[in-house]
Amino acid sequence: MSISESAVEPLSDAIAGSGDTKILRRLFSVRSVPLGIRNDRYLIELECLRGVAVVLVFVFHCWGIMGGKEARPGGVFVVIAATGNTGVTLFFVLSGFLLAQPWLRYYFGMTNQTPSLRRYIAARSLRILPLYYAVIGFAAFHLDSSSLLLPAATFQMLGFQYFPYSTVWWTLITEVQFYLALPICGFFLIYSRMTRILLASLLALWLICFLIFVIGPKEPIEGFMLTKSLFSRAPAFLFGIVIGALYLNNTAQTFLTTKRRTLTLAVALTALYYLLYLISRTSSRETETLWPTLHLWEGLCWALATFAIANGRDAFRWLRVLERPLAFLGKISYSIYLLHVPILFYLIYPVTSKNTASTVLVLLALAGAVLTVLASTVTYLLIERPALKLKGTLGT
Repeated sequence: MSISESAVEPLSDAIAGSGDTKILRRLFSVRSVPLGIRNDRYLIELECLRGVAVVLVFVFHCWGIMGGKEARPGGVFVVIAATGNTGVTLFFVLSGFLLAQPWLRYYFGMTNQTPSLRRYIAARSLRILPLYYAVIGFAAFHLDSSSLLLPAATFQMLGFQYFPYSTVWWTLITEVQFYLALPICGFFLIYSRMTRILLASLLALWLICFLIFVIGPKEPIEGFMLTKSLFSRAPAFLFGIVIGALYLNNTAQTFLTTKRRTLTLAVALTALYYLLYLISRTSSRETETLWPTLHLWEGLCWALATFAIANGRDAFRWLRVLERPLAFLGKISYSIYLLHVPILFYLIYPVTSKNTASTVLVLLALAGAVLTVLASTVTYLLIERPALKLKGTLGT
């Protein structure tokens, strides 16, 4: 799963195949769709986690546009708002969990169907490109800059060159790097013993380089490409793959009792909050110096929480009240992710320099949330849904 990926892909495919007269009813419904391996399990929990991730990112950018960065340190809300970009790490964990499933299924002997590279590429393209290309096309028109089309369309790192639209594009670039690396690693895993040894050797080499060049430096790492690339962000994806493998192996069923699931979730979320609290109290330079280690622990905490929640539907009945809104946000989260920054920026930023009362800023932020959800619902139905319907015909 990725920022652009459905947390439960069959869910999106089912929605994509629904009748036009039932679109809105199905969009707001909460349907659990089996992942396909453990047919007794339903992963709407991951769709909800995807909703949590996009809410965190939304609050983070909203807080920054409102000038909240100057308010550190603070209470619980300030900690969450100031470090809400942790939602990106959660997206990466979910991406590793879900997208590695076909290769893990084959490796564990749960299916005789070898993963198809052609279908994989087609599915990934249909999932991310239609909406992304629509957004960069609109951005080029609005900013009157056709020069951004080619580099953006080919997933080159643009940073903040085309603010506010390009603010979140780097994460898609990292995702695409993962998309390209995953099938290579997957086929190494399933092909033969020698290729598995080669894969293990490559991962060991990456780990050595990661420890030397990313974890090792005491000064802030230079280079936007390095800090935002798969090379530096790989731990979150790898944690997701590991918990995905454990999930398919039924490890959770034999080890995670109800009490252990609850304890695992409590420990993971407590450790994550403490980590975010520390981040919220550090200076920008300290954060830049420490971010590789921080993101490493951040990814581990999110992986443990995801593992507990994916295996704990019966244990976490108290979460049921949040299922419907979070699952809805999870369904449209790709649209929310690509649209929310420009909506918030053009709505809120013009008044931040006029000594506007905080109440007005909060009301504008709420209006931005409503506008983002409405716009995202429209783009989901008009752009994402038709692409998902076509993707569903691939049998992926």
